[in-house]
Amino acid sequence: MITLTEHLSTRLRRASAPQGERLTSSARNVEAKVGTRHESDHWQRLDRFLTLGVPGGTYYIGEHELAVDSAQSIIACLAEDGLRVVQRALEVSEDGMGSSNDPALFVLAIAASLGDDATWAAALAALPRVARNDEHLARWLEYVNERTTAHLQRFAVQPHERS
Repeated sequence: MITLTEHLSTRLRRASAPQGERLTSSARNVEAKVGTRHESDHWQRLDRFLTLGVPGGTYYIGEHELAVDSAQSIIACLAEDGLRVVQRALEVSEDGMGSSNDPALFVLAIAASLGDDATWAAALAALPRVARNDEHLARWLEYVNERTTAHLQRFAVQPHERS
Protein backbone atom coordinates (compact mmCIF):
# COMPACT_ATOMS: atom_id res chain seq x y z
CA MET A 1 0.00 0.00 0.00
CA ILE A 2 1.27 3.51 -0.89
CA THR A 3 1.38 6.17 1.82
CA LEU A 4 -0.19 9.60 1.48
CA THR A 5 3.22 11.27 1.39
CA GLU A 6 4.44 9.00 -1.42
CA HIS A 7 1.21 9.54 -3.34
CA LEU A 8 1.44 13.33 -3.08
CA SER A 9 5.13 13.43 -3.91
CA THR A 10 4.61 11.37 -7.08
CA ARG A 11 1.61 13.49 -8.10
CA LEU A 12 3.57 16.71 -7.62
CA ARG A 13 6.57 15.39 -9.51
CA ARG A 14 4.43 14.40 -12.48
CA ALA A 15 2.62 17.74 -12.53
CA SER A 16 5.72 19.86 -13.03
CA ALA A 17 6.93 20.32 -16.59
CA PRO A 18 10.54 20.79 -17.63
CA GLN A 19 11.45 24.46 -18.10
CA GLY A 20 12.47 23.95 -21.71
CA GLU A 21 9.07 22.56 -22.74
CA ARG A 22 6.34 24.73 -24.19
CA LEU A 23 3.11 24.97 -22.23
CA THR A 24 0.06 23.28 -23.63
CA SER A 25 -2.82 25.55 -24.62
CA SER A 26 -4.87 24.50 -21.57
CA ALA A 27 -2.01 25.41 -19.22
CA ARG A 28 -1.61 28.80 -20.95
CA ASN A 29 -5.33 29.48 -20.56
CA VAL A 30 -5.14 28.74 -16.84
CA GLU A 31 -2.12 31.05 -16.48
CA ALA A 32 -3.83 33.79 -18.49
CA LYS A 33 -6.89 33.66 -16.24
CA VAL A 34 -4.77 34.04 -13.11
CA GLY A 35 -3.30 37.33 -14.33
CA THR A 36 -6.45 38.90 -15.74
CA ARG A 37 -7.20 42.45 -14.74
CA HIS A 38 -10.43 43.22 -12.96
CA GLU A 39 -12.12 46.04 -14.83
CA SER A 40 -13.57 48.66 -12.54
CA ASP A 41 -15.66 51.71 -13.32
CA HIS A 42 -14.34 55.23 -12.99
CA TRP A 43 -16.02 55.75 -9.57
CA GLN A 44 -14.14 52.77 -8.14
CA ARG A 45 -10.89 54.07 -9.65
CA LEU A 46 -11.60 57.48 -8.08
CA ASP A 47 -12.04 55.85 -4.66
CA ARG A 48 -8.88 53.79 -5.14
CA PHE A 49 -6.94 56.92 -6.10
CA LEU A 50 -8.27 58.90 -3.13
CA THR A 51 -7.37 56.17 -0.65
CA LEU A 52 -4.10 54.82 -2.13
CA GLY A 53 -2.74 57.51 -4.45
CA VAL A 54 -0.20 56.32 -7.04
CA PRO A 55 3.11 55.81 -5.21
CA GLY A 56 5.19 53.38 -7.26
CA GLY A 57 2.31 52.00 -9.30
CA THR A 58 1.29 48.36 -9.02
CA TYR A 59 2.66 45.00 -10.16
CA TYR A 60 0.74 45.23 -13.43
CA ILE A 61 0.93 48.94 -14.24
CA GLY A 62 3.61 51.57 -13.72
CA GLU A 63 3.26 54.79 -11.74
CA HIS A 64 2.90 57.07 -14.78
CA GLU A 65 0.23 54.91 -16.43
CA LEU A 66 -1.66 54.65 -13.14
CA ALA A 67 -1.53 58.43 -12.68
CA VAL A 68 -2.86 59.01 -16.20
CA ASP A 69 -5.60 56.41 -15.67
CA SER A 70 -6.53 58.04 -12.36
CA ALA A 71 -6.66 61.52 -13.90
CA GLN A 72 -8.89 60.24 -16.72
CA SER A 73 -11.17 58.63 -14.14
CA ILE A 74 -11.38 61.88 -12.18
CA ILE A 75 -12.29 63.79 -15.35
CA ALA A 76 -14.93 61.20 -16.26
CA CYS A 77 -16.42 61.42 -12.77
CA LEU A 78 -16.44 65.22 -12.92
CA ALA A 79 -18.29 65.12 -16.22
CA GLU A 80 -20.88 62.78 -14.70
CA ASP A 81 -21.37 64.37 -11.25
CA GLY A 82 -18.85 67.00 -10.16
CA LEU A 83 -20.45 67.70 -6.80
CA ARG A 84 -20.26 64.02 -5.87
CA VAL A 85 -16.52 64.01 -6.71
CA VAL A 86 -15.87 66.99 -4.44
CA GLN A 87 -17.95 65.46 -1.65
CA ARG A 88 -16.09 62.15 -1.93
CA ALA A 89 -12.68 63.86 -1.79
CA LEU A 90 -13.84 65.79 1.28
CA GLU A 91 -15.11 62.61 3.01
CA VAL A 92 -11.89 60.68 2.37
CA SER A 93 -9.76 63.57 3.59
CA GLU A 94 -11.75 64.35 6.73
CA ASP A 95 -12.19 60.71 7.74
CA GLY A 96 -8.48 60.01 7.25
CA MET A 97 -9.16 57.13 4.86
CA GLY A 98 -6.39 58.11 2.45
CA SER A 99 -2.74 57.19 2.69
CA SER A 100 -2.02 60.91 2.34
CA ASN A 101 -3.98 64.09 1.70
CA ASP A 102 -2.36 64.72 -1.70
CA PRO A 103 -4.88 62.77 -3.81
CA ALA A 104 -7.79 64.73 -2.31
CA LEU A 105 -5.95 67.99 -2.98
CA PHE A 106 -5.28 66.85 -6.56
CA VAL A 107 -8.95 66.02 -7.08
CA LEU A 108 -10.00 69.44 -5.75
CA ALA A 109 -7.48 71.14 -8.05
CA ILE A 110 -8.88 69.33 -11.09
CA ALA A 111 -12.46 70.03 -9.94
CA ALA A 112 -11.65 73.72 -9.56
CA SER A 113 -10.07 73.90 -13.01
CA LEU A 114 -12.31 71.59 -15.05
CA GLY A 115 -15.62 71.49 -13.22
CA ASP A 116 -18.73 73.50 -14.01
CA ASP A 117 -19.64 76.56 -11.90
CA ALA A 118 -21.31 74.54 -9.12
CA THR A 119 -18.38 72.10 -8.95
CA TRP A 120 -15.88 74.97 -8.95
CA ALA A 121 -17.72 76.65 -6.06
CA ALA A 122 -17.97 73.38 -4.12
CA ALA A 123 -14.26 72.63 -4.64
CA LEU A 124 -13.24 76.06 -3.35
CA ALA A 125 -15.67 75.77 -0.42
CA ALA A 126 -14.20 72.36 0.50
CA LEU A 127 -10.60 73.57 0.20
CA PRO A 128 -10.22 74.91 3.78
CA ARG A 129 -11.49 71.59 5.15
CA VAL A 130 -9.07 69.54 3.02
CA ALA A 131 -6.04 71.86 2.97
CA ARG A 132 -5.71 72.08 6.73
CA ASN A 133 -2.19 73.56 6.89
CA ASP A 134 0.19 75.68 4.81
CA GLU A 135 1.85 72.66 3.24
CA HIS A 136 -1.50 71.34 1.98
CA LEU A 137 -2.41 74.73 0.53
CA ALA A 138 0.98 75.00 -1.18
CA ARG A 139 0.52 71.52 -2.66
CA TRP A 140 -2.98 72.44 -3.96
CA LEU A 141 -1.54 75.61 -5.55
CA GLU A 142 1.18 73.47 -7.14
CA TYR A 143 -1.45 71.20 -8.70
CA VAL A 144 -3.50 74.17 -9.94
CA ASN A 145 -0.39 75.82 -11.43
CA GLU A 146 0.62 72.57 -13.14
CA ARG A 147 -2.85 72.30 -14.70
CA THR A 148 -2.79 75.95 -15.79
CA THR A 149 0.75 75.69 -17.17
CA ALA A 150 -0.09 72.52 -19.11
CA HIS A 151 -3.21 74.18 -20.52
CA LEU A 152 -1.28 77.30 -21.56
CA GLN A 153 1.47 75.19 -23.14
CA ARG A 154 -1.09 73.25 -25.20
CA PHE A 155 -2.75 76.53 -26.20
CA ALA A 156 0.61 78.07 -27.18
CA VAL A 157 1.56 75.25 -29.57
CA GLN A 158 -1.82 75.06 -31.33
CA PRO A 159 -2.03 76.96 -34.60
CA HIS A 160 -4.10 80.14 -34.31
CA GLU A 161 -5.96 82.05 -36.96
CA ARG A 162 -4.92 85.65 -37.54
CA SER A 163 -7.62 88.25 -37.79
